[in-house]
Amino acid sequence: MKIYVTPTLKIYNFNKIKEFTNNFGGTKINFFITKQCLYLYGPQILSDIEEILEENINIIAEVGENIGLFLSLINLKIKYISISVKLDPIFKKKLVSIAKKHIGEEDGKISNGFYRSQIASHKIKEHAFGLTFKRAKDEGGKASATASMFKLYGTEHNKKRHELMIAATGINGVAWDGDEFDKEDKNLTRAWLRTKGNSIEGGTSEVQLNVISKRVLGLPS
Repeated sequence: MKIYVTPTLKIYNFNKIKEFTNNFGGTKINFFITKQCLYLYGPQILSDIEEILEENINIIAEVGENIGLFLSLINLKIKYISISVKLDPIFKKKLVSIAKKHIGEEDGKISNGFYRSQIASHKIKEHAFGLTFKRAKDEGGKASATASMFKLYGTEHNKKRHELMIAATGINGVAWDGDEFDKEDKNLTRAWLRTKGNSIEGGTSEVQLNVISKRVLGLPS
C-alpha cells in the first residue's frame, strides 16, 4: 500500500487538472491520472501532461498493461508510473497461446518450427531489454538520452510482438467486425494498430534516433 504525504487527487477527467492547479496555487500536489483517463484522451494527453510539469506537481500515471503508453510517459520524464503486476505474465502467455491456437501444437510446443524460433528470439530480446531497464533504474540518473533509447527499442519491440501475433492468426489477424471473427481476434487487431500510435506519441521513433545519435553517439547534427 502506497501512502502519499502530499495531497493526491485521482483524475478521471483531464480538464479538472488545470482547475485543481489554479485552486491549489503553488502548493505541492500529486495528480494520479487513471488509465481510463489516459485511454479516453489518447496521444493528446501526453502533450497536455508535458505542459503542466512544474516543480510543485508530480504526475502519477496508471498505465495498466499498456507497455507502449508506459514507455511514452517515461520519455516525458514522468516521475511516477503505476504499472500492472500482470504485465509480464500476460505478454509471455498471450503470444504463445495465440500461436498454439491458430498454428497448432505438437507435444505441447508450437508445431511450426520457424515461427517457434521467431518467438524464442523475441523472448531473448525481451528478457535482455527487461534486465537493461532494471539496471538503468538501479543506477538512477536523469532520463534524457537513456529514455530515448528505451522509448525507441521498447515501442519497436512491442510492435514486433503484436506483428508476430497477427502473423500467427492469419486472416483473423485483420479482423475488425463480423460474426465470423471472435472477440479475441478483433481485440488483437485493435491492439496491433494501437502499437503504431505508441511509436509516435511522446516522440516518434525518428525523433528518438536523432536524440540518440547526438547525445549518445556524438554524431554531428
